[in-house]
Order: sequence, then structure tokens, then C-alpha cells
Amino acid sequence: FMRGRTDNDYIIGNQDSYLSEWQAAGLDRLATEVIECTHEPSSAAQTAIRCVTRHAAPGSEHAIRCTTIYTFDNEGCFRVTNEVDTAAMPVTTLPRVGMRCGLAAGLERLSWYGRGPHESYPDRKQSALVGLYCATVDEQFFPFVDPCECGGHTDTRWVELADAQGCGVRITGLPTLHVSALHYGMEDLMCAGHVYELPRTKEVH
Repeated sequence: FMRGRTDNDYIIGNQDSYLSEWQAAGLDRLATEVIECTHEPSSAAQTAIRCVTRHAAPGSEHAIRCTTIYTFDNEGCFRVTNEVDTAAMPVTTLPRVGMRCGLAAGLERLSWYGRGPHESYPDRKQSALVGLYCATVDEQFFPFVDPCECGGHTDTRWVELADAQGCGVRITGLPTLHVSALHYGMEDLMCAGHVYELPRTKEVH
């Protein structure tokens, strides 16, 4: 539920900024507690796991509650459905609602069907036309003077990450996604004051 900050998120010394509100609510340090994890009724073609989780900062009474259903089929594909309840979180806006994962090193080839070729966000996407684009993960990072959220692609129908042999993963939106793929974790983008302080990982975030 958090992302790298941007200059628009905060004003130094302003306690009413978005970033100050997010940090006060603990969005930058959420811990996940699994409340329930059950196996859903399944068939020969697919099976499903239902997980209920609570996300809160240590010691905080404010939490986000999620119900996530992972449905796996016998062809190696799975579908993720999320239901998110943020009513108890004392914020006027959330920086992000989504999922993230770490992908193995070597998945450097990035392809997507959506807006591009440059990064795009809901408030800056008219110049990014919908099409099929190819790039590398390294090319997604933009070296802002103050490291921050970057490399996003909105209105994405699907995105693929593959190695040099073409093996990898495809993620498809229902109907669309906002996606990014970087060699830097969200926490690194939050904490670094300069580009040289960013630790580049071999894995893809």
C-alpha cells in the first residue's frame, strides 16, 4: 500500500503533506498478519486458496484488511483476486493499492501492451500512446535528483519479463494494470537521498 515518494507527496517541514499522513498511519512500515488461510472447493482443472490478512504498523490499532484468492489451473497459470478494506486507515488518500513480488535475476527483457514508451501515470499519460513496447528493466529507472517513484506504465493490458532465452512470466490485467519493473526496491527509493545511495539488485522488483 506504499510506494516511493515523489516531490509532490511532501514539502519539507509540512506536517499536512501526503507523505506525513502516510507515515503517521504507518503505511511505510506495515507488517502482515495472516488471519486465515483455507483451501477452496476445487475441480480437476483448478484449485483455489483463500487468505485473509491484516496489515498494520507495529503497535497501531489502524489496519487494512485483505481477502485474497489465488486460483491455480493445471496449465501453470494462476489468477489473483483481491478485496481490500481500508475503512479503518486514517488517511485521505492511499499511495497505492496493489501487489509486488521479487523476480529472479536474469528476467531483464521487458515487453508490455499498454501506454508507452516512456513512463506514464494517471495524471500524466496522454502523451503515452497505447501500443506494444519492448525495453530492458534497467531502462525503466529515471535518475531523478531525489530518487523517487518512477518507471510506471498505466493502462497496461499485459506485461512480460523474460530472460535471454525467452523464458519468463506474463502478468495480465483484468482489464488493465499499472505496472513497473525496477532493480530497486520500494524501501530503497523511500530512503535514498541521492542516486549513488541506491543499491541496485540483480533481482527485479
